[in-house]
Amino acid sequence: MPSMEELRISATAGGAAGIAGIFITQPFDVLKVRQQLEGGRLARIARACVAQEGLLGLWKGLTMPCASSGVLNAALFASYETVMEELGDRTNVRNHAVAGAVAGVAATFVITPTELVKCIAQVDRAKPSLRTDMRIARTIVRREGPLGLMKGFCPTFVREVFSFALYFGVYEYLRQECGCGPLNAGGWAGVASWLFIYPMDTLKTQFQVTQQGSSTTFSSFLYSKLTRNGSVLSLHRSLFRGVVPCVLRAYPAHAVTFTAYEYFTQRRPAAASTGGMEFPLYAFCNSSIGAASTNGLASA
Repeated sequence: MPSMEELRISATAGGAAGIAGIFITQPFDVLKVRQQLEGGRLARIARACVAQEGLLGLWKGLTMPCASSGVLNAALFASYETVMEELGDRTNVRNHAVAGAVAGVAATFVITPTELVKCIAQVDRAKPSLRTDMRIARTIVRREGPLGLMKGFCPTFVREVFSFALYFGVYEYLRQECGCGPLNAGGWAGVASWLFIYPMDTLKTQFQVTQQGSSTTFSSFLYSKLTRNGSVLSLHRSLFRGVVPCVLRAYPAHAVTFTAYEYFTQRRPAAASTGGMEFPLYAFCNSSIGAASTNGLASA
């Protein structure tokens, strides 16, 4: 099991890496969410957003994902590495998929409130503000109590378990069986996992945004969607709205994530400071702190 010190360092490292990735790819996420909810052409949605809300409108919903990035990465990678420790055989692709699924369970508890606030903020037509996310979170807690922040837990749970199983499984398969480097393997693993679970992501987003303050369950919401669309096939087609910006965001974001993952894993010996466990984000944090100190960015 990772120690508290390792978890602390994972949170710091994951937060630093996560914030950078979130900031760079946030416009694609905003466009994805709006297209999921409203439909329409991507270019029109982008133009309307910039015209009505300014360029910063493309970065709405940034605060919550950035604030939770460290905790999310700590939960995700600590769970993943712990399960891999128990399973033992790192050459077995199935083990990586199982570890990814377990990591998805842990990540769901962090991702659900983050996604809820983020999605609501992204469709808010007011001028962007760093306080918007916190205002939305306070409103939800005041109206529904703390558990109101867990709205959409079920679809998020399904999404994360399957996506992370596929994410880590595909990555290891491409690395071991196809000889891909971490850049391509990470990018295609991200694309594959998003394409597989994208309909569930659309349903999750629509449920969280359109059912604010409602006591409607996800199963009732899903039944009403099926009734309105007339058939599963018709519903399925509508659930892929917004997939283009999602894929455009997924490849570079996950390519960079796994390239850094592999780089810092190889740079730090497995036994160093981690009780023999290879803990990639631990190495990432130490290297980042060292780089920051060298550049005069770290405080004394």
